[in-house]
Parts: sequence; C-alpha cells; structure tokens
Amino acid sequence: MKLILPHIQYKMSFLEALKEFHAEGIELQFDEKKINEDFDAFAEEYQARMRGVDPSKTVPDTLFWLIDNDTFIGRFSLRHTLNKRLEQYGGHIGYYIRPTKRGMGYATKGLALTLKEAKKLGLEKVLITCNEDNLGSQKVAKNNGGVLQDVIPSLENGKPLMRWWVTLH
Repeated sequence: MKLILPHIQYKMSFLEALKEFHAEGIELQFDEKKINEDFDAFAEEYQARMRGVDPSKTVPDTLFWLIDNDTFIGRFSLRHTLNKRLEQYGGHIGYYIRPTKRGMGYATKGLALTLKEAKKLGLEKVLITCNEDNLGSQKVAKNNGGVLQDVIPSLENGKPLMRWWVTLH
C-alpha cells in the first residue's frame, strides 16, 4: 500500500471509484470529462495546489491517492496550514475511501501514511474533523492517536462536528 500523487497509471481505477460514489448518490468535485480527455492537465491542477497557486483554494495542500495492488482505494488531502475556516471545519487532513473498500482498515492505514507526510512538512500536530455520527472516522482518528478537543456545530451542515488533534512524533 502506498500514497502517491495522482498518476495516469491509476486513472481507470480512479474513474471506477467515482462511479461507486455516484451509485451511492455522492457527487465528488472532479471533472470526469477532463480526466478522460487530458489527465496531464488534471494532475497539473493538483501540483499547482501544492504550490499554493490554485485560486479556488486558500491554503496549499497536497492531494494523495492511496493505492493497493494497483487499485485506487481513496484520496487523502493534506492541507499544509490552517485558516479560520479549516480550524472550524476540515482540518489539516480530509479523506475518502471508495465504497467497496470501506471497513477494511484502509482509512486507518492511509491516515497513518498521510501523517508521515505531514511530519515531512514540519507539522508538529494536525487537526482532523468529522461529524459526530461518523463512527468510522472517529475510530480512524483514535487509531492514529487522535485526542478529541471538542464538539462544535458544523459550519457546513449544522451537525455536531468533532475536532481531533494528532501529535506527530
């Protein structure tokens, strides 16, 4: 299992994962047509985000793909710093695991790999947030050393939002 930057080798597996999300009624913000027609441009957008030049984002972040046995498992976004909004919702790391791979420990392992990348950036601790009713993400945070700071109303949907801190060693 490994974290990589988006790579054309896994394009078809990534697109299959997007179909799984669509079947669940979850729309992710990816332009499938652009991915199919110009994968290099798609990948460059994410390289630009790492450099902090993507105007749609307010902080630099790195998008990783979790790959296992040549299959796209999920995406982990590592935000290099926090702004006011991310302190309240989103945190340093956001992730999703494709529906057919959930409940298999991939999120826990992927987060552990992402935390290693955060340490390489010089971060000493990272914030992870999840909705209070997301028991799976709570378990992932705890399994990676997360300590609950508090529960606040979510800015996105009003649901209770848990904020977890992980100290990097």
